[in-house]
Amino acid sequence: MDAYILLSILIALMDLYLGVLSIRKNRTTGRYLGLACIGAAIVDLIYLISILSDSYLCMSVMSSIYFIDIDFMLLNLVAFTVYFTKGSFVNWGKKAMRLAVFYAVFEVIVFSVNPFCEIAVHYVKRNTQIAQYAYQMLPLYWMHLIFSYTMVAVVLLLLLKKMKRTPREYRAQYEYVILGITVIVLVNAAFLFLPGESVYNLLDYSICAYSLTSFLLYWSCFDYSTHGMLNSLKNSIFENIGQGIVLFDYEDRLVLYNKRAEDLLGKMQEKDGIALQDFLEHYQLELHLEENESSSLQFYVKDGEEERPLRCDIRRLKNEKGQHLGQLFVFSDAALETDLLTGFQEWESFQRFVKERKDSFPPSTGIVMCDINGLSVINSTMGTQSRDQKIRHLAESMRKCFPKQTYYVRGTEAALIALCSHSSEEEMRSLSAEVEKTENDVHPVFYSSYRLDEDMKILSVDDAFETITGYSKDDIRKKQFFQVDLIPEEERTEYLCKVNAELAKCPVVYLEHKIRRKDGTDNFVFCYGRVYYDSAARSQRSEITIADIRQTYSMKRLLDAEQNRAKIRLHYWERTYRKDSLTGLLNHAAFRSDLELKLLQGKCRTVMLMMDMDHFKEYNDTYGHHNGDKYLILMAQTLEAALRKEDRACRMGGDEFAAALLFQPDVSEEKIQERVRMIFDKINLTLKAVEGGSGLSMGVAFAEPEITFNQLYELADKALYQAKESGRGRCVFYKTRG
Repeated sequence: MDAYILLSILIALMDLYLGVLSIRKNRTTGRYLGLACIGAAIVDLIYLISILSDSYLCMSVMSSIYFIDIDFMLLNLVAFTVYFTKGSFVNWGKKAMRLAVFYAVFEVIVFSVNPFCEIAVHYVKRNTQIAQYAYQMLPLYWMHLIFSYTMVAVVLLLLLKKMKRTPREYRAQYEYVILGITVIVLVNAAFLFLPGESVYNLLDYSICAYSLTSFLLYWSCFDYSTHGMLNSLKNSIFENIGQGIVLFDYEDRLVLYNKRAEDLLGKMQEKDGIALQDFLEHYQLELHLEENESSSLQFYVKDGEEERPLRCDIRRLKNEKGQHLGQLFVFSDAALETDLLTGFQEWESFQRFVKERKDSFPPSTGIVMCDINGLSVINSTMGTQSRDQKIRHLAESMRKCFPKQTYYVRGTEAALIALCSHSSEEEMRSLSAEVEKTENDVHPVFYSSYRLDEDMKILSVDDAFETITGYSKDDIRKKQFFQVDLIPEEERTEYLCKVNAELAKCPVVYLEHKIRRKDGTDNFVFCYGRVYYDSAARSQRSEITIADIRQTYSMKRLLDAEQNRAKIRLHYWERTYRKDSLTGLLNHAAFRSDLELKLLQGKCRTVMLMMDMDHFKEYNDTYGHHNGDKYLILMAQTLEAALRKEDRACRMGGDEFAAALLFQPDVSEEKIQERVRMIFDKINLTLKAVEGGSGLSMGVAFAEPEITFNQLYELADKALYQAKESGRGRCVFYKTRG
């Protein structure tokens, strides 16, 4: 008996703890589950008091609280289950829940009365060590049982329906809860209906299962998605992933592969347990991971009479201690992301792949880019069919000249790229020469490589550096020479911004930019750079490769890009520094600058308009800031539409606007005043047509010879003040006296 009491208290504490954790999840499901757990804890403690008490009043009161709390617990359990399985109540579900709550309130009344007038349960004294009163169930108590088991049945039905619609890998969270609730119901039914007056028969063991079920509910709702389903999903994900996976252990023996690997490589049952070297020889693969942890390559497998291109990503697996665990091969169908004309990987796909797998191509990878000269001429004179034939023939020539595991990429336009892992510079030059012999339209791209320290100071250069930049090795040694010294001064800020932005994403940078040679001329280059840690020097280093592209087909594209870049910079400057961000009109500084220039030139007759939107603050307070902004934009659009191309419009700030009208010197004052009134009428009528709009006040000042902007602005502002003092909604002219 003491063990049962201790166990009951521990279970109640566990339920309370789970209840607090659930409520703190701050979700609807968490709140209802938390209340149900707290209700289970109260049921446990109340039941314990009722069976230990020999007082009729204490026992009957505790029993009534016990029955009421069961209703409370079950109502919260139903609500939790609805939100857990369906997300929300449907309309008929809300009505059913209200009916259940109404009946639960009725039972609260019934069991509150029962200790004093036994209308639901009649308690009969018996001579037992515990639970000294037996239940005699009256009709109202039978209704309580029916209600309770109905609520449990609803919970089980909701869980079963949800489980039926759920994939097999996710069903465990529902199966465990259903099993737990079913066990509780069966144990409780045995306690109520099986005879016996021994201590063991008098205890309701279903109470002990409340904590287990509470834990299962909490785990299913909040922890299953992150812990419980992982093991069950591992095999499913492994088998259904779109890539072929082949794993060799630390002894280079095949231990694991999935179905997709068989689809791509062919049946592998006979190869189970084969050595890594046999696997590589069978598929004609080469493995070079002595210094690098990963590598990528392309190869071909026979599919009937045809050969299908595959991409293979190889990674060396190590544990946290650096011990070798095995080799992982990931195979994917290169045809899915292949350029149809050349069979090479598409440029956009290749860019995504490199960003995701930054270590796919080690530093020893040789890169060859081939371009066809005069392709635009071929396209315009001989048609796209001849152009495509040239590109296809170049791709075939590259395949013949480069090693089997070369990784090919179709760049933009006619650029074709070959990446050869673990190739020396001499090997790459030799391979490129072979392509030149095969293709008359292919030419080499001259390049140079050099190194920088962490401050971007040039440490060493190769022999080709002088040819491209004009600076010799002696020039670099005699003077501190930095990377930015190669960049034209007017473009250094943009260059540094681009480099820093790219380095923030990836330690490898690819840019197209200009360099300034020693003789002062500019040269376009492709620039590839990577940042690495030099363990010998114990500091950060950068390796830069620049390619001279002045004579290539891509040069025209670079020049076009440069012109577009200048237009974009001008447009950005205009939009950022001269325009008001809300209305698109000139800002105060730009308006002042333009008008001061016109006044200084003195070639035209200038009139300044100062405008203020009447009662704008009241409109803004009444209709809100969003509508207030729309009202300001309407004002700006109407003003701009009323002006001519040579006039200037400005938002001075808030609801105050200004405009400068520029006329020929011989235009009469009467015509100018007529023009001003037309502008005023158009804007005033437009603003008044808006619901809540109240029109416009305008002040007008004519510029006299040698007048300054500040003086003209002051006169127009005085005229505006007079218009507002005179009752608003009018236009007032102010002229300087001769």
